Amino acid sequence: MKNIKEYKTTSEWYKDARSEGYNFPVAMCHGLDVGQRELKLSFADVFQLFVKNNIIIQVNDRFIYNLEGYLAIKKNKD
Repeated sequence: MKNIKEYKTTSEWYKDARSEGYNFPVAMCHGLDVGQRELKLSFADVFQLFVKNNIIIQVNDRFIYNLEGYLAIKKNKD
């Protein structure tokens, strides 16, 4: 899979990740899209922010997603 910074959209990442056998909940994709809109960041920036804040955790070929999404970041800032 390409470096995360090379993806412009969740859809582009989704297609590559699925084709390479990665497993993740569809809710994660929705959360990335909402995070981009609400935080006004690029796909790559939101993905990296979610990883940094343990909202997305990768274990081998699986991604685990905290359903709070970007709200978990806002909650920690308050």
